[in-house]
Amino acid sequence: MAYIQRSTFFDKAYKIGRIFCIFLILSLSFYSCTYHKKNPPKVEKGVIDLREWDFEKDGRVKLEGEWEFHWKKFCKLSDINLNNEPEFYTDCNLMEDTYLKVPGNWNHLGDTKNPSYGYGTYRLNLLLPKDFKPALKLNMIASSKEVFLNSEKFVSSSSLSKDTSLPPRAKRELLLPNSEVQSITIHVSNFLLRNGGLTQAPDIGLKDELELEQKKNLAWDFIIFSALLVIGLYHIVLYIQRSDDRSSLYFSIVCITLSFRQFLTGNDTIYEYIPNISWYWATIIGHLFYFLAVVFFLSYVKSLFKVSLLKLYYSYQILFSLIALIILFTDLTILNTLTKISFYVLPIIFIHILYIIIRNIRTTQGKIFLATFLIFLACALNDMLLFLRIIDGVFLGSTGFLIFFLGQASLLSSLFSKAFKENSEMKSILQIKVNELNDMNLTLSKFVPKDFLNELGKTKITEFELGDAMEGDFTILFSDMRSFSTIAEGMTPPELIGFINTYLSTVVPMIHKYNGFVITYLGDAIMAAFPHKPSDALRSALGIMEALNSLNQKRFHEKQHEIKIGIGINSGTSMIGIIGDKGRMEPTIMSDVVNLSARLESLTKQYGINIVFSNETYDRLTEEEKKEFSFRVVDQVRVIGKKVSVSLYELYKKGWNDYTDLKIKYYEKYEYAYELYKKGEIKKSYLIFKYLLIEIPSIKPVQYFFRDVNNYLKEIQTVS
Repeated sequence: MAYIQRSTFFDKAYKIGRIFCIFLILSLSFYSCTYHKKNPPKVEKGVIDLREWDFEKDGRVKLEGEWEFHWKKFCKLSDINLNNEPEFYTDCNLMEDTYLKVPGNWNHLGDTKNPSYGYGTYRLNLLLPKDFKPALKLNMIASSKEVFLNSEKFVSSSSLSKDTSLPPRAKRELLLPNSEVQSITIHVSNFLLRNGGLTQAPDIGLKDELELEQKKNLAWDFIIFSALLVIGLYHIVLYIQRSDDRSSLYFSIVCITLSFRQFLTGNDTIYEYIPNISWYWATIIGHLFYFLAVVFFLSYVKSLFKVSLLKLYYSYQILFSLIALIILFTDLTILNTLTKISFYVLPIIFIHILYIIIRNIRTTQGKIFLATFLIFLACALNDMLLFLRIIDGVFLGSTGFLIFFLGQASLLSSLFSKAFKENSEMKSILQIKVNELNDMNLTLSKFVPKDFLNELGKTKITEFELGDAMEGDFTILFSDMRSFSTIAEGMTPPELIGFINTYLSTVVPMIHKYNGFVITYLGDAIMAAFPHKPSDALRSALGIMEALNSLNQKRFHEKQHEIKIGIGINSGTSMIGIIGDKGRMEPTIMSDVVNLSARLESLTKQYGINIVFSNETYDRLTEEEKKEFSFRVVDQVRVIGKKVSVSLYELYKKGWNDYTDLKIKYYEKYEYAYELYKKGEIKKSYLIFKYLLIEIPSIKPVQYFFRDVNNYLKEIQTVS
């Protein structure tokens, strides 16, 4: 029941999670797909005319198009003092017909060895509505730079140089001029990155709109970071719950690495929380997370589909692992080269992954993976075409990226839920089988006692084999019912079986109570073994007689025959083991000890007693145990097959009945007469036995010994 409840819980959690993911995907897609319906003006030959543009109605404008550009010149603005460094700046002919597209790079202008390295000046003239004071947003100019609005310097990098450049702080910045903007001049130098120049165009618009957009971008970054981090941590928990499937572990690592990459290289999120962080190290660590994400993503795909892969697939992992290791000990120049290499390898990897998906398209995970992967590729292609200025629209890469990972999270959650449900069902089935086996073992233990198995050094009934045996010191109890034929006469077979089972159910618990176990049933007879102490067998015999007395009282009221039994007890070395053949086996115990205990039981009829035990058992009792029991010497006999005589002791208990109380009352006289008998003083023993016969004529040992000595004396007289 617990498994079913947990499974239902996971099913509900999965459904709620899936609905949440769909809602989040639609919300984020709607957020990403909002863009201006009206096409904004473009920069043409260094000029953009925005006089007819309604910034309040139509929104911001990206300053994209043909900017005026001066290669390897930092153009001097004539009306300001540029740090008293006249040799650093150059007079530029502002009417030169040199233009460069923004966003874009100047790589085609550089030398063959390092085409992205160099410096230059971008300039743009703006025609704005009258009295309009715009806000200007610089979008991640990663190179060293100086920015002038009209003749006022707003941004300056200390790393701006004509031959080297230190890592800049590439933060998006919002510039708020105090007057109308007529021109924008940007000095840029790059000797680190793979693309030099203005790779992103600035935005111009209303202050409130640009600030709101900047906050949206930060929020968007935080959403992606948080979503990926939560998904990653969630799947770590899934892996802990089900560590045999590593797909959730690899996926969690991918999500966590990409979440921190987004935090480091996204829309300035890192600078909001850690303002003084090094842009250089943020870039290095961001790329490290990127390469590691690729490595573990390949492992995730391999683990998810569990297919044999081409050797080329493993070479991808090795390549990206080596790159991740190298970039920790290199500079941005080599990093740019390695990143460029990875861009050529990634399409091949995507094709290989598509091949794996197509091979597994019939599976649920294959369909979900393909659908989300195609969405991701479509969004990535859209961004690529937008970046190349082939189409117009909005960037959807981050949306596709999040859709893909939310889809994978939904996929793994469904697989985990399915596996958990199957596991729960399997556990339920196994539990049923275990219960059946336990019931079977319990049933079999009724045929082969557990204590018997323990003596053989076994814990399960399935472990014993034909021929298993063990020798040890045991006390054997043998009991048999007297006048069984008389009692059974007139009973139908079912009544007879019911009678025997009632009797056994009454007396056998006394054997188990005192650490014994039944070796075998011989109809109404019982043979039991006590492996620990001989006193256990004596206590058990007394318990059997008390239980039998209770049963006889019930039978007396039902006007049924009284059940009388005899019990013989003997101790010594015995062999227990498994006998039979391969078709049928059973436990047994073999020794003279067993045979003698059966013969002792038969002597109880002769002496008119219930329980008799041998001197072997007597000798094994401690002094404390001897004080615990009431017993008396009955006789010393020589049993058939034995050369040595065996001393017999009767075991009884005070208060059993009047018969027992008489034995106790005259015990000392009986014992004295018996000692005289053993010494050969027959005449003296005769007189005492004759007295006892008058006082307790119902005691069979008294009858037996009086008859014996009387016959002996008659023989003597006859001879005389």
